[in-house]
Amino acid sequence: MNNILSNINSQNFPIEQISIKNAKNWSCNISQSALIIIDNFDDLCTFNNQTNLNNRFPKQLKFLVYVDEFQTDNFINMNLPQKLSYFYGNIAFFQYLMIKTIYQTISLFTIKWFLPHNCNKPFAIQENYFDLITRRWKWDTDLMDINYHNFYGCTLQVGLLSNFRDFGYKDKFDRKIKGSLVSLYKIIGEKGNFKPNYLILDPDTNSTFILDKYSRNLLDVFIDIKSVAVTSHHVTTTFNQIEIIFMITPSQKYTNFEKMVMPFDRITWIFLAVTFLIAFFVIFFVNRLSFRYQVMIYGEGVKMPALNIVRTFFGIGQARLPFSNFPRIILIFFVYFCLVIRTAYQGVSYYMLTNDIRRPAITQIKDLFENNYTVCTINSAVFTTALKRMVENGSKISSENFPIEQISIKNPKNWSYKINQSALIIVKRFNELYTFNHRTILNNRFPKLLKFLVYVDDFLTENAVYLDLQQKLSSYHGDIACFEYIMVRNNYQTVSLLTIDWYTPESCNNPIASRINLFDLLSRTWTLKIDSMTKKFHNFHECTLLVGSFYKYLKYAFKDKIDGKIKGSLVSLFKILGEKSNFIPSYQLLDEDSSSNLKKDSKFRLNVFIEIKSVGVTTHHVTTTFSQIDMIFMITPSQKYTNFEKMVMPFDCLTWIFLFTTFFAAFFVIFFVNRLSMKYQVILYGEGVKMPAFNIVGTFFGIGQTRLPMSNFPRMILIFFVYFCLVIRTAYQGVSYYMLTNDLRRPVITQIKDLLENNYTIYTISPKEFVVPLRQMIENGTK
Repeated sequence: MNNILSNINSQNFPIEQISIKNAKNWSCNISQSALIIIDNFDDLCTFNNQTNLNNRFPKQLKFLVYVDEFQTDNFINMNLPQKLSYFYGNIAFFQYLMIKTIYQTISLFTIKWFLPHNCNKPFAIQENYFDLITRRWKWDTDLMDINYHNFYGCTLQVGLLSNFRDFGYKDKFDRKIKGSLVSLYKIIGEKGNFKPNYLILDPDTNSTFILDKYSRNLLDVFIDIKSVAVTSHHVTTTFNQIEIIFMITPSQKYTNFEKMVMPFDRITWIFLAVTFLIAFFVIFFVNRLSFRYQVMIYGEGVKMPALNIVRTFFGIGQARLPFSNFPRIILIFFVYFCLVIRTAYQGVSYYMLTNDIRRPAITQIKDLFENNYTVCTINSAVFTTALKRMVENGSKISSENFPIEQISIKNPKNWSYKINQSALIIVKRFNELYTFNHRTILNNRFPKLLKFLVYVDDFLTENAVYLDLQQKLSSYHGDIACFEYIMVRNNYQTVSLLTIDWYTPESCNNPIASRINLFDLLSRTWTLKIDSMTKKFHNFHECTLLVGSFYKYLKYAFKDKIDGKIKGSLVSLFKILGEKSNFIPSYQLLDEDSSSNLKKDSKFRLNVFIEIKSVGVTTHHVTTTFSQIDMIFMITPSQKYTNFEKMVMPFDCLTWIFLFTTFFAAFFVIFFVNRLSMKYQVILYGEGVKMPAFNIVGTFFGIGQTRLPMSNFPRMILIFFVYFCLVIRTAYQGVSYYMLTNDLRRPVITQIKDLLENNYTIYTISPKEFVVPLRQMIENGTK
């Protein structure tokens, strides 16, 4: 999905939720088919089949079940039939639609009803879906079960039993559906591809008799409003801390003619039309007066005032300028008026013609129904590419040029090397702590300070992680002086090493409290914060540490045993360990064969040791996910351009040089021709033209000429120059107007080396904390 309409206001987008709170209360008498919507997968256990399964229960039953995102399809396929196995004796046929939604909201547009007994037009379903790559709607029969059929062209009797008077159902047989459930009925009717014939039953009357009568003879679909709750959905409340994505078709593009009319609203166009109508009416009236009044108003020698108005409006200039004061004052005001209107129009129209301007997007659910839209929900794994595109289009970040490096221990049980003071162990999965073979490494040669950096799933609470981690590491207390851990709730298998805080070594006497700078999502500023998870950690502020690196593969470009210049793909890791941890590194690269040097250096010299042999360094791409949750890249906003820079930016350097060269050549020709005789000046300039240099400046700015040439050659030169100036002026005014009216910023960080050079810090946060900023980013991201 290359683009997502990002101007949806969630507060004005009340996607309605239909759920059965007490499934065991579904003891109503229904004829042929029923739709049961269950919020939680475990609620199937509470479905009271003893009271519902009788001769009056529907022969065709369909379950629409909410399942958690982390539950697999196999888990559902194994458990759902088992829970529904006791229905087989009483129900002729049942199916279920597994909706993996993220919030407690379902798109009822995907509901497929069973084939009724009174309809002879079954059609196989072809579900339309939105192609994320081509941005087109396609048809696919694999999304839904092909055994489902539409009621296309059929009329079904839909019975509605309401127990609440505030829904507005006053009559027993009221075909006008009112109240908050109107959207539900419209979905059942329009989106289900059948014509509903609603029958509203009042529960205060003898509903049992009416229900039995109509359910046995007329009703095809029945909905018990008594056991259905309707609530409004807002994206501020989450379900399992994962985002929901609304997908709607892209709005239609404006035509070029519409773009040419759109720069001004209707009132402005009426104002312009009235202004010119008044001007032409005044000219028509003055032409009926005597010549003395015409000279007083137009000026002496002006014979085509209407043509002069049109020429001035389009910036061509006047055939002859007036000499008296009154018409000059009128002309000056009209020239400035036309200049303002022309500049504003050219600026807005240039922006609209060069951009993909679309019609207003859907912001109300009623617009979805009126325009026959289909709303779907997709999981965050499908949304990964869309989030990457949004980041690229919103802040100009290219994932191909943003290689966030991933550092992970493939086999923790192989960490049996001898390290002196401290070690950092990165575990990719929380359950891999069970495989950590501590019996082989916990000896006198193992570090006394041990720190674990553990990946955890987002649905695990901090208390559960802490208790489980403490239990798993309880056997280490006898051999390790102290251990701490950082719980990283990130979404991909990637860790931000910028947050690593090391212990105070024995060789450093000035430890300070760890102060972590955090990016505030709302104020978009950097603030200092002491992390509650790492209060006991200290930075090596102004300390010099000896960092030993034991490597195996020569492809990292480590050719010397002791090489102070870090090269290869691990350079960012060492720069992070050095610069971002606030200590001065002194790297020592140890060859795999130099086991004696390792023993010697690890006992007496090294403060921090990194084993390159069991550390895999890969390039991170946002197409692979961890637990199907999104990762968020946060960088500080780039600086704004000044107004002077915006005025220069419409053209590049070569264009400015071309313009200056053109005018320099024109002035040089004028300077040369002025040295010739009057005969040659008349040939080139035209008769009566006395200020050619001023005419060039006036034509370029759209002011016009004081006197136009009469001969053909200078007129042809003037026409070409007028068109050249018109093109340059239009392009400059359009781009400069867009730049001056928008918040343009300098290029943002696209390389990890730029992050390190500019002293940036990257953090990852859980989606639960990012819901509100993500919504604001979606609403304001296109600008």
